[in-house]
Amino acid sequence: NTPIGVPLLTVFASDADQGLNGRIRYSIVTPSLPFTIDASTGVVRLRSALDFERTRSFRFLLRASDSSPVKPLFTDTW
Repeated sequence: NTPIGVPLLTVFASDADQGLNGRIRYSIVTPSLPFTIDASTGVVRLRSALDFERTRSFRFLLRASDSSPVKPLFTDTW
């Protein structure tokens, strides 16, 4: 019964680099999920209705990447 668009959680990563290399961007790697993530803030929101009888849980891969134009670094978490 959670309304669409409600923030569900916030992920956070840090990078000691300065400038562009230190700016973190967030993404959901796993496709076709009823969730969305704000690339700048890491806030995960519901983008479509959930049906507990159909799917009781979700497991998805989140990625935090720095913004290096040469060789971006990233880390993933489930």
